[in-house]
Amino acid sequence: MAEGGSLLAKQDATPKQLCIVAIAYHNLAVVQLKMQTSDAACKSSQNARKLARLCLSYSNRWLATFHWTHQVALEDVQYNLQMAEKRSRRQTALINELTETLFSPTEF
Repeated sequence: MAEGGSLLAKQDATPKQLCIVAIAYHNLAVVQLKMQTSDAACKSSQNARKLARLCLSYSNRWLATFHWTHQVALEDVQYNLQMAEKRSRRQTALINELTETLFSPTEF
């Protein structure tokens, strides 16, 4: 609802509800960082920050934490990009093959 804009389009969305959704996005970003999906964590942490700005009266105390999480996610993306540049073609091909094998929903 937040990504599609329907949460913000409703007049019923109170600042408290927006803050709860912002906190949920932040928590999702933390989990995504733990799962090493930093690109998704960046998106989630950015959504948390956007929503938090809409309800500053409730979210002021968490803004610094939201910002810190977003910075960590950005640094993780940057690190992953730097490491990807250092891989050989053989290593990249092996990683792609393993990823397809491990995450293929049709093969068991």
